[in-house]
Amino acid sequence: MWLAQTLSFFPVAYLVLRGVFLAHDAALEQAARGLGAGRWAVLRTVTLPLATPGLLAAGLFIAIGALGDFGNPMLVGGRFRVLATEVYTELTGWASIGTSAALGLVLLVPAVLLFAAQQRVQQATAGRFTTVGGRGSGLEAPSPPAALRWSLFALCAVVTLFVFASQGVVVAGSVTRLWGVDHTLTAEHFEYLLTRARPLVNSVRFAAAAALLGAAIAAVTAYLVLRTRAPLRRGLDLATLLPAAVPGTLMGVAYVLVFNRPPLKLTGTAALIVIAMAASYLPVGYRIVAAALQQLRATLDESAANLGASRARAFLTVTLPLTWPAVAAAFAFTFVQAVGTLSTVIFLVSFDTPLASVEILNLAAQGRWGRACALATGLLAATLAGLGLAYALTGGRLRPLETAMGTARS
Repeated sequence: MWLAQTLSFFPVAYLVLRGVFLAHDAALEQAARGLGAGRWAVLRTVTLPLATPGLLAAGLFIAIGALGDFGNPMLVGGRFRVLATEVYTELTGWASIGTSAALGLVLLVPAVLLFAAQQRVQQATAGRFTTVGGRGSGLEAPSPPAALRWSLFALCAVVTLFVFASQGVVVAGSVTRLWGVDHTLTAEHFEYLLTRARPLVNSVRFAAAAALLGAAIAAVTAYLVLRTRAPLRRGLDLATLLPAAVPGTLMGVAYVLVFNRPPLKLTGTAALIVIAMAASYLPVGYRIVAAALQQLRATLDESAANLGASRARAFLTVTLPLTWPAVAAAFAFTFVQAVGTLSTVIFLVSFDTPLASVEILNLAAQGRWGRACALATGLLAATLAGLGLAYALTGGRLRPLETAMGTARS
């Protein structure tokens, strides 16, 4: 289970840290080299200290995700029990909402402690390292020591092989009668998928709607916080970060408790699933757009206002077009994460709103691995198509997804 969770969550850490290193000013490292520091000394005293906030942010995302992870323990955990699966068992197996909520609150304790520790260390290190000057340099960062470079290359090669192997096994399992037992090629699993495509279609539809909703909220919220004097804007900024500190399993139980009775009886509806998906990934989407907005000069909005444009018109005609790649990046991130999400939505699905991720879990539990692999392959294809569409809409400019994930540390 540890290996499965590592392979599941390391891409988020990679995005965060890649953005951090891309944002570094190479002049600082070159200056250290010019003053006589060796490659190991530059790495130890300049590069890694500058990356400390990003390392903390990556640790926060991974820790919260692992605490609330549901799919991996259910599929490969066997008799190894974790709180996330116990919350689900108590609610669905024993119909004990109180016990399920209590276990969810227990799960919240380490999540809040990790979040508070990250924020405390972030505040302590915020003023220790800074980049002098407002312009980035055109210098290239000095290469790391050769021994470290080749060791990391070997590690990346192993991880890449693991990723390709895990996805390849899923595809192979979808075209064989029973992977590991009977490798006869067959198309019956995809025939089943064609007759039961509703969960896959729902996953794509709901994830796309959630991505649109999340990107729109992220853009408007970032503008209100950074470009206006709206009351309680600092509280609004903090509120967008809170879902990142709450495990998805607890969020699912909370949605059931809140929306299970009139006048907000939404349990089992598509609307609640879309809202849950959008809220789960709003923190990252907001940080992506906010990072891009912080790079724009406020004088652009002021010039539009001087020419008679209202704030709404300035936002629609000036700010939004300039931050469009970041908004598209927020859309892409939310879509990719939401299309396969499980821990929150598994509490919210109904007979009328089946989802591919839940259906895959059910098929695997029934031992129908071929059908589960076929559905997972369809989900993978839909995810890649969504990413391709996002790249096409931005002309291949999805770099904000990488750089702003690093800025999310603040």
